[in-house]
Amino acid sequence: LLTLIARLCRRLGVSADALTLAGLVCGVLAALLVLLGQPLAGIATLWFSGLLDAADGTLARMTRPSPLGAIMDITFDR
Repeated sequence: LLTLIARLCRRLGVSADALTLAGLVCGVLAALLVLLGQPLAGIATLWFSGLLDAADGTLARMTRPSPLGAIMDITFDR
């Protein structure tokens, strides 16, 4: 699944850094959903954030990893 997502993103011109940022946005959104009393939506969004986090590494290995991307990935995972 990760390879399929990474290949699709590569074809669409989506960078690994963009996936990392999307994962961060999804993670923050997940927290907001739980805070707003929507725990199931929050869990689903958090799962999607994790999927993006795994896919960004796969895409980075297919293309050209950037030092900034590596720092963003480690930082945003927290």
